[in-house]
Amino acid sequence: MNDLYRYILSEKRVALVLQIHDEFLLECSEDVYEKVGKKVKNIMESAVTMMVPLVGNVEYGTSLAAMNEL
Repeated sequence: MNDLYRYILSEKRVALVLQIHDEFLLECSEDVYEKVGKKVKNIMESAVTMMVPLVGNVEYGTSLAAMNEL
């Protein structure tokens, strides 16, 4: 979470709208959503090293009802 927070602060076009446990709702412009999604996925999946890999899901859309997997 600390790494994600630092990343969001460094990206001027990304805003954390909502966090519920391990789920995050970020708002960003259309031209960077793919880059941001991949970076967030990488940050969350590499948060800790385990015998079983951590897998993160990233979705994007213009509303919660219209989400698509990245």
